[in-house]
Amino acid sequence: MVVQGGGFDENMTPRETRDPIINEAGNKLRNRRGTVGVARTSKMDSGSSQFYVNLIDNTGFNGDGVKSGYAVFGRVYDGMEIIDAMAIVETSKQGGLRNVPVEPLVILSARRVQ
Repeated sequence: MVVQGGGFDENMTPRETRDPIINEAGNKLRNRRGTVGVARTSKMDSGSSQFYVNLIDNTGFNGDGVKSGYAVFGRVYDGMEIIDAMAIVETSKQGGLRNVPVEPLVILSARRVQ
């Protein structure tokens, strides 16, 4: 289970993205609860602007890092209760996408912690 974001604005208009990045699923960072990863299509190197936050330990997302897996690039340090609340809002199907929040959820800020 994950909460996924990015790629669309609050009106479900696709955002302009940069070129896809190389999948770094082999970076030894694991898909554990609270980690943030690069969402992608079925093609390994297709991640661009979409991301997800793991609600549970998603060991199946780790893959082999070469032909399978989703790259973790961050972690939620504070506010995981907000992510958990995002996971239980009412959703619907919109434009062929499932589990879209009925009321838009917008991340107003995030910061990098080292």
